[in-house]
Amino acid sequence: MKRTTPVSSVLTTNCTIIEAQADIQTIREIFDHFPNRFLPVVNNLQFVGVILREEFLQKFILSQDFHLCAKDLISKEMVKLAPHNTLEEAKEIFDTKVFDVLPVTDDDGDLMGILLRDNLEAAYKNTSLGKVQKAAVNLRRIMSFFSF
Repeated sequence: MKRTTPVSSVLTTNCTIIEAQADIQTIREIFDHFPNRFLPVVNNLQFVGVILREEFLQKFILSQDFHLCAKDLISKEMVKLAPHNTLEEAKEIFDTKVFDVLPVTDDDGDLMGILLRDNLEAAYKNTSLGKVQKAAVNLRRIMSFFSF
């Protein structure tokens, strides 16, 4: 894959999301039953923020404040990407070591999916592997030429 490849090519679109008005109990149940490290929060489909599992468990697991809703529990402001942003741009953000996931939104702010650090690294590994395989094929061709 080229560094100029858009992030939309490695986007995860099948992810668990939660509405901004969801209560704390619903969030607890999602984190109890699914191994998600984060939970994107949307208002209709408009991206609002992310609830990080670790932070939620540390701060709110013992909370008896059941009137809290998802929008009150958003962990921090997230950097967002657009589908046309490149893998190189995403890599620069991931290299800061601040984020493991980046939401991808369209021009209207609707959540299209998420880009995981692991998916980006896999895309780069596949690219590197492809280059190694091409080099091996070329080397075999050269060696076969000299074997005559």
